[in-house]
Amino acid sequence: MSQEIDRPTRVRWVVAGLLGAAGTIAYLDHIVIANVVIELREELNLSAWQAGWVLTSFLIGYGLMQVPMGRLGDVRGIRFTLPAIVLLWSLMTGLTPLAWSFAILMLIRMMFGMAQAGVFPLTVPGIRRWFPLESRTTAQGLVISCTRVGALLATFTAPVIVIVGWKLAFGICGALGVV
Repeated sequence: MSQEIDRPTRVRWVVAGLLGAAGTIAYLDHIVIANVVIELREELNLSAWQAGWVLTSFLIGYGLMQVPMGRLGDVRGIRFTLPAIVLLWSLMTGLTPLAWSFAILMLIRMMFGMAQAGVFPLTVPGIRRWFPLESRTTAQGLVISCTRVGALLATFTAPVIVIVGWKLAFGICGALGVV
């Protein structure tokens, strides 16, 4: 590596912070649905079995798209792909309360999972490109830690849901990714 690549820069840590923010928002948006399963079941008249499949549909989409999303990042570039998937999953988060049926809700959640599948396959090469070898574990640790912050923040959506309602809470969470 050249001396310039080895020299620490603030830009690298801004990049790590943005990647961490993506991880935070990803986990927040993923977990917030756990706070509204009862409301979703009542709104759409879902059985417990159907509610379970709604939650599982995220995992199906996520699992199917891990490798393709990483490949898309390799082909199209991380600068294009990562913001695009954040916008897509943010849109799916915002659309969640607009679902009018079990099938549509499953489709939205599956597409949400498909978009989020790219987060880690894209952050890892981003860190590899921006950080010298000796700083990569710190940067990756920051990103992983931020996902836990997102999970923690999701617990605080319960009071927000009580205040503004579950549908608007999804809109707020979706708007975070757009910002």
